[in-house]
Amino acid sequence: MKKSPRLVVTAHRMKGVMSNYQPILEKAGWQVVVNVPEKQSFSSSELFDATKGATAIIVGDDEVSREYLDSCRSTLKLVIKWGVGTDSIDKEAAARFGITVMNTPGVFGGEVADMAMAYILGLSRNILVVDSGVREGNWPHPVGISLDGKVLGVIGYGDAGKNLAKRGVGFGMDIRFYDPYADPPADATAKRSELDSVVQEADYLVLTCPSTPETRGMINRERLAQMKTSAFLINVARGDLVEQASLELALASGEIAGAGLDVYEAEPLSATSALRGMNNVILGAHNGSNTHEALERASSVAARLVLDWQEENWA
Repeated sequence: MKKSPRLVVTAHRMKGVMSNYQPILEKAGWQVVVNVPEKQSFSSSELFDATKGATAIIVGDDEVSREYLDSCRSTLKLVIKWGVGTDSIDKEAAARFGITVMNTPGVFGGEVADMAMAYILGLSRNILVVDSGVREGNWPHPVGISLDGKVLGVIGYGDAGKNLAKRGVGFGMDIRFYDPYADPPADATAKRSELDSVVQEADYLVLTCPSTPETRGMINRERLAQMKTSAFLINVARGDLVEQASLELALASGEIAGAGLDVYEAEPLSATSALRGMNNVILGAHNGSNTHEALERASSVAARLVLDWQEENWA
């Protein structure tokens, strides 16, 4: 009989709800260890130290590199990404070493779409400017922008993109999207367009696509120059979709009107970043999916994946 399998959870956000799932996993025979990084994620070497002897791991944004997988392949059989994006996992190496990789799709789409709309509304109505002014004893009245009739451009028409389109329709917006892999829309509320057309037509250009070799750096100097000078860029996907230096130049020069950024090329955002001093930018902290409901939803799916894998692969 095999010894009990060992599960190590390094996903920060799952830690807070582990009391709901650890007893279930332990009852099924798992040795469960929760070992999260002090910062946002573990590097590959840190992850190796944190997960020694693991049969399965549930990771957040940790670096699951080829070197890590090679060093753990004698024991590691399953990697689950708590969340959707698997760009920090070397899936090719995992397949070569016989290690299964899974994620928890369809758990954050509504929450990410809500956050995108929050950035859109905040930028359109200068909410942070007004809030800051009132706190300082002033009574500012900046002129805002109405959303009705504006073009909402969505790059990536998966779960988050579709949820965002529904919300945009509720505000009377005209939806354009680019996604070469998405199924055709079930109705006429969103119009499929080519990437450059979406970039050029959008009043609000929102990134909801995964980070892949095709999408990394897609919003570069040339594409920013294609945007309307009155347009806003919102990124609730991955920081490496945008060339940050080019975005800083576009924002500083007035080439685009503003941005809402939940993610960055390097996280946390550098203390010296020029973005910190720009009043036409709303800065987030990679927190778009972080609600009580989403935490439970993703954690429940992750735990179920572990149990299902155990039933099929561990005797």
